[in-house]
Amino acid sequence: MTCYKKLIIPVLGLSLLAGCSKKELNEDSRGVLTADLLFANPAGFQNALNGLYDEVRRYRSGETYGNINNIMSEQTDIGVDDAYGNWRDPSVDPFNLWGIINAPSYVHYNYVWSWLYETINVANTIINRADEAKLSWTADQKDNIVAQARLIRAWCYRHLTYLWGDVPLTLTESTGANIKTDWQRMPKAQVWAAMRDDLLVAEQHLPVTSADDAQLLQGAASH
Repeated sequence: MTCYKKLIIPVLGLSLLAGCSKKELNEDSRGVLTADLLFANPAGFQNALNGLYDEVRRYRSGETYGNINNIMSEQTDIGVDDAYGNWRDPSVDPFNLWGIINAPSYVHYNYVWSWLYETINVANTIINRADEAKLSWTADQKDNIVAQARLIRAWCYRHLTYLWGDVPLTLTESTGANIKTDWQRMPKAQVWAAMRDDLLVAEQHLPVTSADDAQLLQGAASH
């Protein structure tokens, strides 16, 4: 039996190597929605933008963990200016009690932090892909898509800097070799400068009015 095992393992290894070729490993995954397939036409960019708006709507639609359903905006609108809530609830206690629970490790902060950077990465992807795309679309179409994404990116960094001060700043899509886990916090002033650039671009290219109720308008960027 031992000799048989020694014989069959090398044979299987040679068979696997012989059966693998570069051609066979090139999968044509047209049935799977990848970034390269999504950003192949203006409609794809609009679909990506719809997804970005869905991320923003989580601000009021909430998160779920354990048996508690919390909105993302609790830490900014649970009460008056000193953030005092008018009810007792596990999700509100950190802002009311100011005890040991109000710490960076509190799970609600982690959800909000992760959600904002997730939304930023979606915006970054749309912005970067629009600059690289060679599509049959007008300059106005492209500028409008990018303007909406840049306004939302600035909105995210506004929340991050108001809540945490100095935070990591990323303006590129997280993919491939640039994915990392050793981010460094950037000075708040530098993050605000990037926000200002985004808002000025958005103000320039967003419409003053629109028949589309879901379209961000120039007034939002100006404000």
